[in-house]
Amino acid sequence: MYIPVKRTLSDRHDDNVMLDVFLAFQFIGGIGNIAMLLTAIFSRRVIRHSTWLNFCVTWVIFSISYTLLFFAGQQRSSLQTAYPLCLTQASLIYGAPVLVAYASVSLVAQVALSARALILFKIHKPSPYQTLLLLIVPYILWFSAVIAALVSGVKFPETVSRNFDDGGLYCEITTGIPGRIVAVLVGIALVLAFTLEIMLGVTLRKNWAAFEGHHSKLPMSMIIRVAVFVGVSVLAFSTVFVFLSRQFSVSNCRSSHS
Repeated sequence: MYIPVKRTLSDRHDDNVMLDVFLAFQFIGGIGNIAMLLTAIFSRRVIRHSTWLNFCVTWVIFSISYTLLFFAGQQRSSLQTAYPLCLTQASLIYGAPVLVAYASVSLVAQVALSARALILFKIHKPSPYQTLLLLIVPYILWFSAVIAALVSGVKFPETVSRNFDDGGLYCEITTGIPGRIVAVLVGIALVLAFTLEIMLGVTLRKNWAAFEGHHSKLPMSMIIRVAVFVGVSVLAFSTVFVFLSRQFSVSNCRSSHS
């Protein structure tokens, strides 16, 4: 249960600044991904795989999840958010990192498969089932995380609230259970992404001579983009993992004192 503490005017000013920065980042990310999606969809010169489009969609969902209170007109309210809305946002927020993490893994897997096919001088034409699998798995895991958080919030409604001591940016569930589940799932995604990068690197290294000798159409720029993308993804997943681990540790402390 959230127990409010006395807030000073300075604290409230800092909270408002933090909220403005938080919303700015969320809207920049969401609008930026929508712009990329529209460009890819309506431009004849831009061709992107469905896993890349899906990756952008998941980031839009991520941004919407964290700004749900803003769209409901409750973001700057100093009162506790109504339970149904707070539970909805908290559940979506716990599922959002899982969705983005596995959409990233799917994108890296698709690029790795395409790169490997080009190195072997084959035209990579993924089966519809393979593409469908890469697209739906992130949503299955996302839905599972959302339902787990929802069940936890329904079972322990007193743990669903906005923590105004931390700025009240969004709603959370303080049982610690959803955080554990999400941390484990994101941790697995981290391992998968890192493993795929290693496999791609090993494949490139072993086949580099043949790759150069046959003038493969696989450009160096693509290899660099994959390496940078996975590297940044690993860093992002690690940050989310640490954040979630800290969050459910703090939640446990609150539960033990309530």
